[in-house]
Amino acid sequence: YVTIGMIAFMGSTLHAPLAALITLLEMTYNPDIILPGMLAVIMANVVSRVVCKKEPVFLRLLKVRGVSVHSNPVSQWLQRAGVESVMDPSVLAVSLTPEDKELQAILAGKSRWILAYQEKLPAALFDGDRLRNCLVEKQNANTPNRPENPCPALTELGLEPVPVARCYPQATLWEAREIMNRTTSDALYIQSPYDPEKSGLRGILTRKIIDSHY
Repeated sequence: YVTIGMIAFMGSTLHAPLAALITLLEMTYNPDIILPGMLAVIMANVVSRVVCKKEPVFLRLLKVRGVSVHSNPVSQWLQRAGVESVMDPSVLAVSLTPEDKELQAILAGKSRWILAYQEKLPAALFDGDRLRNCLVEKQNANTPNRPENPCPALTELGLEPVPVARCYPQATLWEAREIMNRTTSDALYIQSPYDPEKSGLRGILTRKIIDSHY
């Protein structure tokens, strides 16, 4: 009974009933025990898979360690490519309430993305062209009586920011896509974990960039 119980536990935990039965036969050298062992293993697997809906222990351990168990070609390709290999480095980091120097850098530059920081933390991501057009329209409207600071805050321009989350440079594209799905964001800013300031910003990664590379 102890041996049959042990084999039933093994088969249900590993989701490997044949391996459990072979182990039972090798341990006992008694073919007559195969039938009761088969019944015990089948019942244990039904309880584990159907009733409790448990995963095999090895898959669970891999997930705990952060290792992907997906085997489709797209996931395999995404796991082999790093975010730094496909990210868009054309990004400018500014303050959420930009100073005159930062404002001129936005208007004069050609960065495709503008990441606004507030208290050393990213607060909003904007499309560079749309933000520049919005700033130019605001400046033209204020030309007759231009104030000292024509842009109190980028979020007050009426421009919808792009939902963004953080990702480390060491991450793979599969991990980046998982972060996007988990945070419901459309883009990631790639920043070094050792430099949380603006100088540590590496680039921007969007869903469109990931989709265009597989």
